[in-house]
Amino acid sequence: VVIELFGTRTDDILAMGCPLDLASLAPGRCAQTLFAGVKVLLYRRGDAVRLHVERPLAHWLLDWLRQAATSVEPGG
Repeated sequence: VVIELFGTRTDDILAMGCPLDLASLAPGRCAQTLFAGVKVLLYRRGDAVRLHVERPLAHWLLDWLRQAATSVEPGG
């Protein structure tokens, strides 16, 4: 499953779940890493970041991302 993230807080959300230095992930490059304890393939595509995750873990990871997004919202 591919999950695409974009917006002004994308890097903040990703930093919460990933030990990777996302600033060093140039467009056209990818990295396999643990994200929130789940193995993902992560890469930038334009202004977005895509996470490829195994189907059985996708729902859990989407819930995690929703909670993380809520916590980085102004006043959240």
